[in-house]
Amino acid sequence: MAQDNILAVIDIGSAETKVLVVDLEPQLQVIGAFCAKTEGMRKGEIVNLGALKESVHSVIGQAEKLAGAARRVRGACLAVSGALVGGFSVKGLTSVKSGVVRADDKEAARADAFDACLHRIPENRHIVQHMLRRYLLDRREREEPLGLSGRELTYDLWVIDADDTYLTELYQIPNRLGMTVRGLFPASLASAEAVRTFAQIMDDNRLVIDIGAGTSDFVLFRDGAVVCTGVIPVGGEHITNDMSRGLQIRMEDAERLKIKYGNAYARDDDVFAEIDLDSFEGELKGFSKHVSRYKMELITELRLRELFTLIAKKINAEEAFSGTVFLTGGTAQMEGIGKLASAIFGNAEVRIGEPSLSFARAYAEPKYSTVVGLAKLYRDALSQKRESSGKSGWFRRIFRGMF
Repeated sequence: MAQDNILAVIDIGSAETKVLVVDLEPQLQVIGAFCAKTEGMRKGEIVNLGALKESVHSVIGQAEKLAGAARRVRGACLAVSGALVGGFSVKGLTSVKSGVVRADDKEAARADAFDACLHRIPENRHIVQHMLRRYLLDRREREEPLGLSGRELTYDLWVIDADDTYLTELYQIPNRLGMTVRGLFPASLASAEAVRTFAQIMDDNRLVIDIGAGTSDFVLFRDGAVVCTGVIPVGGEHITNDMSRGLQIRMEDAERLKIKYGNAYARDDDVFAEIDLDSFEGELKGFSKHVSRYKMELITELRLRELFTLIAKKINAEEAFSGTVFLTGGTAQMEGIGKLASAIFGNAEVRIGEPSLSFARAYAEPKYSTVVGLAKLYRDALSQKRESSGKSGWFRRIFRGMF
């Protein structure tokens, strides 16, 4: 018998699909999990929907088995990522008629922002998430303007949207198994939730970068609020491809070399150093028994330098970043990556982010950040919905959640 409190949390990446079957009540807990190679997706985009469905269904099935035969799953929560996911800011304005900000002034500014959003978003796009960035009272930033004197109130909203076709195809995957999609969240926010430290000095001003196989998601927090999100079409697969071409070896061998010997910061102490492939586990079918260590590391550094530089430009932090940089995702475990990121972001403190949530201690690896954070976001959103049940408003109906 299906149980409403059982949910499949699904993170479909270009390289791997990760599924957690969770029990939401009385406390969030993982009761089944499985991870396997993804088919039909390349560099964050669906290239073969049939193959993708088959591979994801297999992972879901294995996770369900591990959860127990009686744990039939009928609800799903999905992460959205890739080049078809975007973000933009809109502002709502209202005049403070009484000279002192009241609740109806805040509501008017918020309604104006949502109205502007509806006029801006194209017909082929769908809103996934929206968040207050900040209030401005007479162009001065205010954390809470209620009761303050002023003439004009601004509601600054950050909106994450996605292509309708991509979302339709994504929904089809669990739907074909009889599952209803109850939750949909950006991968960047899920990863950020998983690697929170609960130390205000680091969590309020931080940049979280989740380096996946085909793409990298990032989210910037300032004073605890989301300022900017984005997806960069650069990930671990690009490093593998660069190594394959640059070292003239097969993609399979380049991936294994990257995992075993990868270093994001090229060491120039001995530019003639080589990796002896005879000592490599298994047999490489390249044309040489040796690979230049320096060349391999330089290839990796250049690609990751490109990634971090693109993100720095997106968040306007080309010279320095005032906060903590958290790197997560499978590639975040590469040696030297923290040193490189620190150099790009102006000697900022860099940490490798691992899921730190108590319900998922068995999955405290960077590659699980998105799926673990996804479960937490859904559970929190469900609790908030229950607390605010009965409240209404036209904007709540338009921007209601997926569950």
